[in-house]
Amino acid sequence: MSKSPDTSKKLLSMAYKDPLVMAERLMALQKSDKGELYEPVMFKGKGHGTFWSHSDKRFVRVARRSAHYLIPWRDPEDDNARYIYTHHIAHAGVILRVHKDTFYKIGFN
Repeated sequence: MSKSPDTSKKLLSMAYKDPLVMAERLMALQKSDKGELYEPVMFKGKGHGTFWSHSDKRFVRVARRSAHYLIPWRDPEDDNARYIYTHHIAHAGVILRVHKDTFYKIGFN
């Protein structure tokens, strides 16, 4: 979700003061409520892509070759839609709604 400029400044300030706390918060966003890790995926292609942000209700530009995470949600009206969590900007994550053929699974390390 997008953060207000004031919230973003506070989060960035916290990251500099206590990077371990910030890392733990970001890691928590990669897990379901049950503690299961979301599957890592990467978008096909090179450079950046423009994808629909379900969180912000607008298109956002995202690096294709970054780690993103498949959320196990399904759209009852569109079998081809998938939801991807990405950090997007270091401290402001978004949920993207994408077509299932725009990404591939990279697996767990």
